[in-house]
Amino acid sequence: MNMESPAMNASTRVASLATCAGADKSAEEGDSRSLETRPTGADGDAKRMDDLFGNRAELYALTRPSPPRELLELLASLCKSRRRVWDAGTGSGQAANGLAEFFEEVIATDVSEKQLRCAARRPNINYRLTSCGPLTDEEVASVVGEEGSLDLVTAAQAVHWFHLTSFYEHVRHLLRKPGGVVAVWCYTAPEVNAAVDALVAQMEEKSLPFWDEELLYVRERYRTIQFPFDAPPGMAPVVRMNAVKEASLEGFLAFLESWTTLQRARREGVELLNDDVMQALRSAWGPPYLIRRVTFPAHVRIGQL
Repeated sequence: MNMESPAMNASTRVASLATCAGADKSAEEGDSRSLETRPTGADGDAKRMDDLFGNRAELYALTRPSPPRELLELLASLCKSRRRVWDAGTGSGQAANGLAEFFEEVIATDVSEKQLRCAARRPNINYRLTSCGPLTDEEVASVVGEEGSLDLVTAAQAVHWFHLTSFYEHVRHLLRKPGGVVAVWCYTAPEVNAAVDALVAQMEEKSLPFWDEELLYVRERYRTIQFPFDAPPGMAPVVRMNAVKEASLEGFLAFLESWTTLQRARREGVELLNDDVMQALRSAWGPPYLIRRVTFPAHVRIGQL
């Protein structure tokens, strides 16, 4: 069995599974404008975001889950019309791709050109590259739309990186009134079986010293994140759903490689996915050819104007 370092294994996995050639249309469809993700300097933020996400764009495209279909159906049912939706922080477009089945037009924005290049294409998805600086009202109109032009705004595994107060101001400006819907959600650690789950939990615990502050909102399942919108009548503040993805062992290991905390730990000389952990995961998984059902718990906050 090949016992290369985990980093080399990940490169091999990505090369063997796929590349971003299937999404070779560049992100030039959209203007290179400014969307807010953090309140600090744009140049530093752009580098930080690219370090976190750009260097693992292929892994994100291959391994990250699509939203639960029941969530997409729920959001569509809450909207009074299904003309336009903005998916902010779209990454490699998993949420945008799902939303495109229900809405006439999806505006999908991200700060990472590498991520957008790996995003799945549909005729009604408009991918737009953005920077990390503050977004003016004029830029909002140019990049996303005019006041009251959106039925839905979403952010999947992304809003914890945003400058929340300003982002939510733009959300209120852009959504149709009354009835416009905003939904943000995160995914917590994947669930496979008791043995694999225990190993992933241990790995996550050891990764905590390398977590960015924003990721603590994810650990808290978005219960504590700022969200100044009322849930639709009868709906809990945070709704739990499950995203499901079929994966091989190699695909699951590739997903773990996409963790930003693993990258940060590795830069600081700590290997969280070391040979011992890899071997334990292989044993817990079973035969390497076995395809398992991987469940990603989704924690969703939905608001309606």
